Amino acid sequence: MAPSDFEKLDMEVLAGRRDQLWVSARSRMGAVYAVPHAGWRREQLTAAGALLQDAVWHGDEATAEAEHTGKQLQDLLFGDTDVLALFQRTRGAAADAGRPLVVRILSAPHDIAAFPWELTLDPEGGRTSGGGTYLTLAPDVHIIRLARTRTYPVRARPIEPPLRILVVLSSPEGDQIPFDLYEEKRILLNELTPLVHSGKIVVDVEDRPSLDNLHRCISGRTRGYHVVHYLGHASQSGLVLETGRGSPRDVTAEQFTSLLQGCPDLRLVVYAGCLTAGPPQPASPRRRSEENWRASPSIADLSARTAAPVVVGMQAVLPFPTQRIFARIFYRSLAGGRDLAGAVQLARGAVRGDEFVGGFLDWAVPALFVGGDEPGPLLGVSVPSTATPRPVRRELKLGLEEEERSLLSRPVSLRQAMSIVSGRSSSRALLVTGTPDLRTPFVARILEDLGDDVSLVLYVHAQEFKDEPDPVGRLCTWITELLTGLDRRARQPHKSWRSHDWWKRILEELVAVPAVLAFDGLEDLSDTAAKELGGVFRELALRRGRARLVLAGMVDMNRFLGDRATRYAQQILLRPLEWTQVERWIRWNVPELLRHQDRLERWYTEGFQEDFTLWTRLAERTANRPAADPQSIVNELLATRSPAPLDRAAPPLLAALAHPDTAGCAEEFAGWMTALANRKRVGGKVVVSGGTGEPSSIAALSPVDSPFAGQRTATDTDAVRWTQEALTDGANVLLLDFGRPGPSAIWDGICRRLRQQGVLVIGVGGDRGDEEIRYPPWCPDVLTVGSLTGGRPPRSAMWKPSAGKPEIFAAESLAWADPPPAFAQLRHGSHQAALGVLAAALLVWSVDRTLTGEGVRDILLRTAPPGKAQRDGEAAHFRALNLDAALEHARVRLLAKVLAHGRAGRRELVAATGLSPGLVSDLLAQQQAAHRVRRVVTEEGEKYELIETPPDR
Repeated sequence: MAPSDFEKLDMEVLAGRRDQLWVSARSRMGAVYAVPHAGWRREQLTAAGALLQDAVWHGDEATAEAEHTGKQLQDLLFGDTDVLALFQRTRGAAADAGRPLVVRILSAPHDIAAFPWELTLDPEGGRTSGGGTYLTLAPDVHIIRLARTRTYPVRARPIEPPLRILVVLSSPEGDQIPFDLYEEKRILLNELTPLVHSGKIVVDVEDRPSLDNLHRCISGRTRGYHVVHYLGHASQSGLVLETGRGSPRDVTAEQFTSLLQGCPDLRLVVYAGCLTAGPPQPASPRRRSEENWRASPSIADLSARTAAPVVVGMQAVLPFPTQRIFARIFYRSLAGGRDLAGAVQLARGAVRGDEFVGGFLDWAVPALFVGGDEPGPLLGVSVPSTATPRPVRRELKLGLEEEERSLLSRPVSLRQAMSIVSGRSSSRALLVTGTPDLRTPFVARILEDLGDDVSLVLYVHAQEFKDEPDPVGRLCTWITELLTGLDRRARQPHKSWRSHDWWKRILEELVAVPAVLAFDGLEDLSDTAAKELGGVFRELALRRGRARLVLAGMVDMNRFLGDRATRYAQQILLRPLEWTQVERWIRWNVPELLRHQDRLERWYTEGFQEDFTLWTRLAERTANRPAADPQSIVNELLATRSPAPLDRAAPPLLAALAHPDTAGCAEEFAGWMTALANRKRVGGKVVVSGGTGEPSSIAALSPVDSPFAGQRTATDTDAVRWTQEALTDGANVLLLDFGRPGPSAIWDGICRRLRQQGVLVIGVGGDRGDEEIRYPPWCPDVLTVGSLTGGRPPRSAMWKPSAGKPEIFAAESLAWADPPPAFAQLRHGSHQAALGVLAAALLVWSVDRTLTGEGVRDILLRTAPPGKAQRDGEAAHFRALNLDAALEHARVRLLAKVLAHGRAGRRELVAATGLSPGLVSDLLAQQQAAHRVRRVVTEEGEKYELIETPPDR
């Protein structure tokens, strides 16, 4: 389509005094100038921009409000009969000529320019596709915004191949809302890859976008780029890029457009970031005056004025599914030879027609700006091009289970991992620790996101070595198969070589090849295989070369690498996501669920957790069944889950309760603990062992029947048998709410052995001081719990300060918990207090699974603030449970363990601890204020180091 194939209608909307607006229109069919709209309250339409932002952010359809705004805009533009007649004549002329009508709107000042013109209703309604009434959705009309100035010459002819595109992806280290930039990169490049291979385009990707790196990209291409695509966070005044050290840097619109001016052939800028075409920040009356007319209301507008003839900006924060739909259709249309306006129109229509996001106002968010002549075709598709050879890669993935890519929400850890396997980091090995349901999809994503510069990829699950008499020899066979696939050169071991001899020869070749070798499920290796392969892993990690090693499993990685090789490795710990992280994923990926915002957290605790497959299915089913009760759909989905295999559903911790009040209420008790964990920013779920598979578990409640099942009392024989069964089942924590008067040598011996084996035993101290002390709760090796009334032990409580029992006290009622339990008639006093201590122990232990029962006991006591009360006429001291302090201590301990190995950046700490970015930021700030950690600036970026090492326990 040549530039002359557009029919143009230029319209001006200018503000006068006292809210009067002046509208002008002209085309080759006539002109109408300075039509007044006296008494027009432009604040109403200024607020419409905020309406669009809020509706998109909260997933609100806002149909009535959008149509009301659209009618106001229609009346403003076409309310005058002469202007409407001109529009109709011009539209008819365009139809006769077989070309689209382009309505170019020039409006001022800034608050008028920021009106959501894309919501304007069609004054001739009924011509739009899909039965809508919005003018910008009509197949024969484009609404675009005209820049008030232009500082560059018009360049309208299609570009001869190759078209040079720079993709800028920005998600800096300190960003509180990181996004999956590798997923966005993949989706965008998938659309462009056929054109890359055909030689029509060249794509460079910069995912560490400091100004220096962007200058280097632009200077590395003759005359820079034709297209710049930015995806990342933005503000009304600029973009969020990175410093050279990886931390966020606010770059003003003027700075970025100045950078773009280094591309003299620039034809298009796409800002997929939020608010790049949003309404301007409120200005003072002085700045709203004629003195500020040269300023731009947004970075998209400024770019159209000073850098590029066509710019696409966003008026609100689009969810990722919408961004992906828009980008996919937009670039596919450009590749097919569509003009820029038509490509935007098709992408807008694809968003509008999508079954999930089409009902929202997302389609109105993209705004098209022009500073040059007309938004014609960008690429000359009929011009011959030279095909580019595809890079060669050989892959072998043995035993890999892959999930949907979008069902991963660990962008910080993923970026840290990609830095290692891509060779950007000096580390040679990546150690991924976590349960199989978390780590295997993560490792799969790493391998899938590798760049074209990686030539060899090997993934092996440990099950592939099962019953293998020579694991090293088998590994050598797989690697030589891949190497031969690269250079077609056969490789055979010498008859006199043993497997390790063969490996040493292969290693010399391997370190010279850009390769990634990943080994998953290391806990499933036999002792012999672990020993032999451990030597292979160590040798590879100790070699400086291009090959990178990924080890994944629930094991001590030092067992495989040893101290020397571990120095060249970085660890990533994967733990269940907090609710805030899951909520963020929902907002960005399935915003249609936000209409049920008040229920989402409850569904998370009921079992959805970070099972993004369930969340996605919920979005699909609620969209397809709008009249159904969402809770009924949630129940359906939870009921359809199949039990996970035992080796994949094994919880990190197991707790056994001999407590009369919770007998028969295990499911309810587990649900309450899950809700409590959620409020304390501990991700995951407490489950009943043996039920439906719950891989993302904090802990499980033992299936061993309580000795109180069906009765309020139990014999010593029943209690001992229950204890032995719970221990055989693998219990880490026991709660004992039973006992007999007087010391018991049998229970003393049992509790002593349990403590030596790392089991935490919690006992109920009792609430009647006039009774004889009961055992086992008062055995020396039991953490005995007393109750507090009004912050002090009640006079009636069982408390012997001279014996140091109970060691810890907690509130007599769990009403302090958020939410309080409502599943059973719990007795007040030490019975409820002990349940609170049990919950605290499990949450603290889940933060750091390297702790022992003794270590958890120590943290609970160490963080329990001391109190003083009268007992037997004397002042006595006691310690009161403080769950928040205990969790903070465990998290700080985890952070310190990482820093004890050397300096680490914020992203490394998030990856190594498995804590959320927000938690890590809060902890670092606290530790800096306490002068235990300091921030240092190194050549590799901002790092943190220990000043004072907290105790190991």
